[in-house]
Amino acid sequence: MKVLVLGAGVVGLATAYYLWKDGHEVVVVDRQPGPGQASSYGNAGGLCPSFAGPWAAPGMVAKVLGMSLQADSPIRFSLMPNWQRLRWVMQWMQNCNAEKFRINKLRMQRVAHYSFACLKEISAEAPITGFDFCQGGVLQIFRTQAELDVGRLSAKALQEYGVAWKLLTADEVRRAEPALARTTVPIAGALQMPADGSGDSFKFANQLAAFLEARGVIFKYATPITAIHTEGDGVSGIMTAAGPLKADAYVVALGNGAPMLVAPLNYHKNIGKWLLLALVVLHIVAIVYYLLKKHKLVQAMLHGDKELISPVPPSRDDAASRAGALLVFAVSCGVVYWISSLAA
Repeated sequence: MKVLVLGAGVVGLATAYYLWKDGHEVVVVDRQPGPGQASSYGNAGGLCPSFAGPWAAPGMVAKVLGMSLQADSPIRFSLMPNWQRLRWVMQWMQNCNAEKFRINKLRMQRVAHYSFACLKEISAEAPITGFDFCQGGVLQIFRTQAELDVGRLSAKALQEYGVAWKLLTADEVRRAEPALARTTVPIAGALQMPADGSGDSFKFANQLAAFLEARGVIFKYATPITAIHTEGDGVSGIMTAAGPLKADAYVVALGNGAPMLVAPLNYHKNIGKWLLLALVVLHIVAIVYYLLKKHKLVQAMLHGDKELISPVPPSRDDAASRAGALLVFAVSCGVVYWISSLAA
């Protein structure tokens, strides 16, 4: 089977390796002039499966809000309304507790340690040895007692998964890392993970690409991908700056460039949801307008008519009208929430 891999970073190259190993005809396409020149080039090189954990953790909501007020904050909030972003934030906040943290930490551990095992497998089989691999362990340092408490939760999850770890006191941290001996920054403790390491992802990507190219994998560099073509429910090919490319299967490994490329594939589905959402919103606006126009008390408040504001027993028809309008309004709000969830 011919497989087209979009992206020549670490993920795309590792995918190409296993496809080649299974006997497929593989073509790798990338807009850069060589392998590993985007995120894989600027990657910090941490090979830290034990460190892998969810950003949703106890105390993170207050921490993020605090960081957002700093001048050099890594957190930015957009004031533009966005249902998908709001839904994500709500889900993230719901996962910022000890039990959800443990569950998600274990899930990430399974994926991270499997990934680390695959890296070692590729390195041994290729072999790839010149990417500065070092497995000397990692220290996760905690500056406050609250951070140390989350570290203890991480340690429990590591123990549950069978990963080696050790909690260090502040004095043990300074002995383990002499560079911290004279620091004035407060240290509450640290989590030492001896199985973790580091490496140069750019060197790894280049050596793996050279290995694959020597064994028949085709690389098309400096070839920007502009669109994915579909036919029915399947992909019929991709369009590049150099022309169309076709294969039996396609793998998108473009990092943060993937959403922009694949978003048009669901356009015909999402447009219907957004149109329905617009109709519901217009329906609610119409109900609000009706209440403002017909309700005498609201009219009086808007126009300052004191006589109309004086208490008058409502008629049975008025009460039924208001109750019906409020019921429709409540149902419409529920429909908006449901549609917005689908659209997100």
